Amino acid sequence: MRREIGINRDWLYRPEFSESWLDTHYEIDSQWESVCLPHSNLELPYNGFDERDSQFLSTYIKDMFLPDFKEGERVILDFQAVMTVAFVWIDGKPAGEHKGGYTPFSIDITPLVHSSGKSRILVRVDSTERSDIPPFGAVLDYLCYGGIYRTVALRIVPDCHMENIKIVPLGAGSYEKSVETEFYIQNSGLEVLTRILSFTLNTGKESFVSL
Repeated sequence: MRREIGINRDWLYRPEFSESWLDTHYEIDSQWESVCLPHSNLELPYNGFDERDSQFLSTYIKDMFLPDFKEGERVILDFQAVMTVAFVWIDGKPAGEHKGGYTPFSIDITPLVHSSGKSRILVRVDSTERSDIPPFGAVLDYLCYGGIYRTVALRIVPDCHMENIKIVPLGAGSYEKSVETEFYIQNSGLEVLTRILSFTLNTGKESFVSL
């Protein structure tokens, strides 16, 4: 069974980064600011600022007790967006990295956590403009800012689960309409499984079920 838990509250933030914070014995002090997500790494005034003011490294930390999960389930962190590069550690161990400030990404942290145990999530955010990451590398006429500027959730799913769905409407402008669907299944376990998928389309007046 799929479970999704929002973890947007009770994060700690500093507008810098230090390797020493990856130590599992590091104790949080008063220099950390308590924040909720979404969060901007810097609030800029309406005028009189430099476009590079928000381009720096920053750090987000969250200590949390994980919900119960059992063998055969995966624990996944879902980030809706981080500007521009995110490096994620769990209890001081590297969990994953993502480049690009406009796309969601997920990190499987199952090997790094324990059921009902306490874990520390640390995210280093690089908000500098980098020519190797779109939309940078050319002239922009807007500011991109920085930080974890969209929501974050903890997702618990079976080893074999639906990762994504692609739905393409067909027949636009004609009387006969249909949809083409693609299901993306992720099986993280060792067992080869067979599953039957069902798809329900609700038009508002009637529902159609496809297997």
